[in-house]
Amino acid sequence: MALKFLIFLLIDRSIKLHILYLIVFALILTSCGSRSGVDLHLSVEEIRELQETVEIDLVGKWKLRRPSGSISNKMFTATNNCDIVQIEFIENNIYLLNVSYTAAGSSELSYQNFNGKFNLVFIESDREAVIERIVLMGPNYEPISIVPAQGSVATISEIVIDASGNDISFSIQLESDTAATCLIDSVISLAGDKEEKLEPNAPEYSNHIKIQQDWRMISVAENTVENTNIIGLCFLLAEEFHDRCFVQEIQEFNLNCQQPTSLSLFFSGYGTYLLAYYDGSGQIISSEEG
Repeated sequence: MALKFLIFLLIDRSIKLHILYLIVFALILTSCGSRSGVDLHLSVEEIRELQETVEIDLVGKWKLRRPSGSISNKMFTATNNCDIVQIEFIENNIYLLNVSYTAAGSSELSYQNFNGKFNLVFIESDREAVIERIVLMGPNYEPISIVPAQGSVATISEIVIDASGNDISFSIQLESDTAATCLIDSVISLAGDKEEKLEPNAPEYSNHIKIQQDWRMISVAENTVENTNIIGLCFLLAEEFHDRCFVQEIQEFNLNCQQPTSLSLFFSGYGTYLLAYYDGSGQIISSEEG
């Protein structure tokens, strides 16, 4: 009996040692693999650096076109009366979206601009930061950490920017803020080329670079006559109010139409300007791009 018990103990110990060797061997294989000491996920700093690189590539003025033969192209032409002409992404999360359309009963092509602020959602893919979606919001939107699932103006997805940073493709869904002009029931596939800046090599302290800001207008000078500055600015504000709020059919002003109290003029490096009018609380009430 004692001999059998001793043999059992030896066998049991041998099994335990065998299991222990297997565990140690597995750990050695794991630690000595090709990814030894490498975190499979990017650090916050690495992600931020990659995001900044992607954002730099995104910024610019993109001339857009629908890829020939695409399914979305046929759907878009058949169901939507708007065509997206160009989009410009600017460094401080501002965008300018230009669409063309033919109004019902008219053969004349019209254009409308939508502008505001955009926000990005990134995902990590193969140790790269990839844009999952871009939401185009209104001008008074403040970017937040929790990005909306949809933009109020448009939602952009499937974004691909080539290695040169000069070609882009994406899908775009127009949203509720464009519904007064465009049908919004289609997802549109688009491709585009980035335009060259007007003066890509302009010196940092040149007027060309300095003017690329959002300027709040405090006076508009037309000539040297005294008080013309005040009159000129008031004339622009009054003209905008008249064009937007005067109802021709009844020859009266819309009593619910807000009057502008100030305006700003923005210049981009691609030759674009944006004239925006604000109400007394600092909210944009209208704008025009050129």
